[in-house]
Amino acid sequence: MRKIVLIISILLFNVVCLGQVSFEEAYYITNEGERISGYIEFTNKSNNPENFKFKPSKSSSEQILSIDDVSEVVIRNRAKYIRAIVPVNISSIQVNNLVADRRPNLVEKKIFLYSLVEGRVSLFQYLNEGIRNYYIKEGSDRDFELLIYKKFRNSNNSVGENKRYQQQLLDRFSGNCIDPTSITKLQYRQSPLVKIITAYNNCNKNPEEISESSGETRKSFQLNIRPRVNYNSVSVSNNDYNAYDVELDEKVGFGLGLEAEFILPFFQNKWSLVLEPTFYQKYEPNTTRSTYGSENGPLLIDLEYQSFELPIGIRHYFYLNDNSSIFLTGATIIDMASGEFTYRNYANEVVNSDELDSQINFSLGVGYRYNKLQAEIKYFTNRDLMRSRLSFDADYKNLSLILGYTLF
Repeated sequence: MRKIVLIISILLFNVVCLGQVSFEEAYYITNEGERISGYIEFTNKSNNPENFKFKPSKSSSEQILSIDDVSEVVIRNRAKYIRAIVPVNISSIQVNNLVADRRPNLVEKKIFLYSLVEGRVSLFQYLNEGIRNYYIKEGSDRDFELLIYKKFRNSNNSVGENKRYQQQLLDRFSGNCIDPTSITKLQYRQSPLVKIITAYNNCNKNPEEISESSGETRKSFQLNIRPRVNYNSVSVSNNDYNAYDVELDEKVGFGLGLEAEFILPFFQNKWSLVLEPTFYQKYEPNTTRSTYGSENGPLLIDLEYQSFELPIGIRHYFYLNDNSSIFLTGATIIDMASGEFTYRNYANEVVNSDELDSQINFSLGVGYRYNKLQAEIKYFTNRDLMRSRLSFDADYKNLSLILGYTLF
């Protein structure tokens, strides 16, 4: 087991080092309309960029290009930014910083807009230090229109909302396949705005207008089925009576997990939350003799352990290209265990029996994804199967080799 842990540690170190290479295959459009291909790294990935690092090739030295140098940036047909001079609502959305004026605080700026939807009506986003603005644009000749939303402080000190954006969308979409009620209930967030703009485009486009957005198109949710092979072992120690000390056999078992993955809509979709209910084959090592024994001879130990786990964790992707990526996953494991330890003496009489009561533990995995297929090695920290018995420590060790397939 120690050798396996060492191998995993080395793999994790190499993956993290690989992940630091954050230049991505991309191209940008110059002010003269020329397309320049190469590799790009944004200097601030949490907000819309104002400049970026560029390399013509992976071995080239990097150069800094600002928003004044380029009109458009596209990363591997996955993310697209367009330069525009637009009004930006710089009103704070933090409750503690709200003011009594319901009117937006508009400042004209030159910014990169992040493309969310492309079609007859396109949708764009601007994020910067707590500021969140959405823009729409119809056709290639129209200007960008800021969708107005502002929180403000009412006279009774409660929080009010200026939802001008709903009227803007009603004026544009009413009677065009969109239920007005759905607009009046629409929240000023990425997911519902993307949904309603996409629905409008799908309803109003001609066959020749059908095209994929150049913006990020990765799904916000996916469901993965993940069978696995497990390498398990248990070591038991008793602080008061070493006759109970034992090292149980390492066993190979099987398990099956159904993983729900929620892709977070920021940081270029590189982070996700995962929830994976997992059922494990019963762990039943061979009857084992205790290490030290008692005055009447060694004790015989039997264990039955059935595990149903609920891991809740976070995952980070290192994209290699459009089809493949390496990922790291960390999770907290809630174990709903059943089973018991049984100790018998030389006459085969039961001298002690304890039901299992396991604790929360943690896991760390490294994996590779190619389209809908994935493989992962997952290491688990030790789990005490007898946490309610203060004198006992029953450390359950587990290593899993996992294969996965994305159902949708």
